[in-house]
Amino acid sequence: MNKLILSGLMLGLLGSFSYAQSPWLSDSETNKILVEWDKMIFSHEREFNWREVISGSTVFFITGELGITENASVMVELPFSYYGYMEEFNVPLSEYERTIIGNIYIGGKLHIERSQDPDHHMFVELGVRLPTTPEPGMGEGYAHSNGLQSELSDRFEAFAYYNDWSIPLIGNYVRTIRDPVAIKFRLGTIWVERKKSENMLFLLYGLTGLYRTSAIEGYLGINGRSPYYGNNPIFFDDGISQLRAGVGRPFNEVVPSIYIRKTLGENYNQIVDWGYGINIEYRW
Repeated sequence: MNKLILSGLMLGLLGSFSYAQSPWLSDSETNKILVEWDKMIFSHEREFNWREVISGSTVFFITGELGITENASVMVELPFSYYGYMEEFNVPLSEYERTIIGNIYIGGKLHIERSQDPDHHMFVELGVRLPTTPEPGMGEGYAHSNGLQSELSDRFEAFAYYNDWSIPLIGNYVRTIRDPVAIKFRLGTIWVERKKSENMLFLLYGLTGLYRTSAIEGYLGINGRSPYYGNNPIFFDDGISQLRAGVGRPFNEVVPSIYIRKTLGENYNQIVDWGYGINIEYRW
């Protein structure tokens, strides 16, 4: 019964708004290129014995959006993960040092026609993640895991399921509370078509407060996911959510920003304490 109720709510809401990439990507109706650099701080409770993580181990996302009509645009995202270990006395372990590309995203965005009230904004995104991540080997496995841990709640499929396809259909509704403060709602699904095991369906959700002026842009929000179908999911117990805050300073078309994030959940926090990153967005 609970799943039937959730299904009805999901379908009704998706008829009005939907998302497909980073929930932190600007919702402005402009062409843009975004470069994201993400760094994780690993938990002190996790033992690496004689190995230690190379300090440069990071995750990158390069996202492009190009308008094709007044209300529609195409989007492409390239995820990368670099990860490495070092032995005692700082001797590099080359067999554990790798840079891999994740699952490339290709999709589209449709801005729902704005109502007479300019304080409302809705847009829908639909796309597919191609299975371009290499099969995890001895070295690739560490870079693969690094990417997973970076975006576990937001873009898990960017590095997961190396031989599978995933289709996100997720939506956003932005409502101005009192200029320059707005609130952003997020709801949608990701269907994962798996070759070697049961297919999966995730419900994605989020709530973010926005502050945007010509001099500064900031946000504070929480996003999460819960498994809904496949592999005997426990909707609430298996869910993961992430708290994130960021601030940026627009310089005409270029908007650099910084952020910190904290993923909630005991299982996840045994690996990663928190993370931070730098974004540079070019809009035109």
